[in-house]
Amino acid sequence: MLGTCAEIENIKFRLDSGRAKFIADGGKLGRKVGYRKSKEKKQEEYKEVIKELKRATSIRRTVNYAMSLSLQFKE
Repeated sequence: MLGTCAEIENIKFRLDSGRAKFIADGGKLGRKVGYRKSKEKKQEEYKEVIKELKRATSIRRTVNYAMSLSLQFKE
């Protein structure tokens, strides 16, 4: 039991020190800049789905509609 705790602490120390060295060497952690679409871009891309939801269409029917739209664009 005590050996397991020591091993976990050793692993944590090694990971933290490696992460600190990576950052000190100029590395960057986290997601890349620009990975998230802007609100306007999402609204443009999903305008049909938004229109269906505003018309109080059920979620299930909206999903089926959206899937049919995505299949049309792939062809």
